[in-house]
Amino acid sequence: METITIPKFRTARRLVMWMERNWHVFSNAGLEPRLPPDREQVFLKTKKEKPEEVAACIARYAGWAGRLSPEIENLLRVHGDSLCAYVRCLKSRDQEAPQDLVDSLAGDSANLYRLAKDIGRLPKHLEDTIDNPRYAFLYAKEVLRGRLPRNLEDVFFKDAYFAARYAFEIIRGFAPVKLPEELHAFMIMKSFEEPDNDHIRTYMEASESDPDKVGNTDGKVR
Repeated sequence: METITIPKFRTARRLVMWMERNWHVFSNAGLEPRLPPDREQVFLKTKKEKPEEVAACIARYAGWAGRLSPEIENLLRVHGDSLCAYVRCLKSRDQEAPQDLVDSLAGDSANLYRLAKDIGRLPKHLEDTIDNPRYAFLYAKEVLRGRLPRNLEDVFFKDAYFAARYAFEIIRGFAPVKLPEELHAFMIMKSFEEPDNDHIRTYMEASESDPDKVGNTDGKVR
């Protein structure tokens, strides 16, 4: 095995930079590219870096080392992007992140959607916390490939544009485009408030006509 001296690190960033240059030494020797536990302690002890910067370094390091200690994993809770990256890297190794760690993403709609893209449908207790219309729509379209649970459809009261998109692209299929009654009433109200809104006007026309004869919206998520 190629000999190598592992330095002591003062920052998580330095550790990651060193691993980027030297991980192949471990790999060439058939060893897991992982540092001794005392070197990993820099993630817990660094004072010069912001918590989200440390979290990003942890996620990067896990790409080489795999599952980390619970103490280090807990540092990921402050940064949803890094936590998702960690879950993704573990999945690629057929490893799982602890559920209580994943649960810290509750209410983070963007990262819950990204997580679902990697692992499939979310557990109900996480799925029920998606509260952003854009990501609720994308979750339905790209993960569920069908309608959201009825309680989640209420998120579209926040955004008539995505309510219309949801009606056409998710609900429509082989069924009428009409939204559930309360959301439909919401769209009617919006049609009076925003008479020049093309998405609302198209929805109102489609909901009263043969759904198989109505064109789709533009297909772009904004």
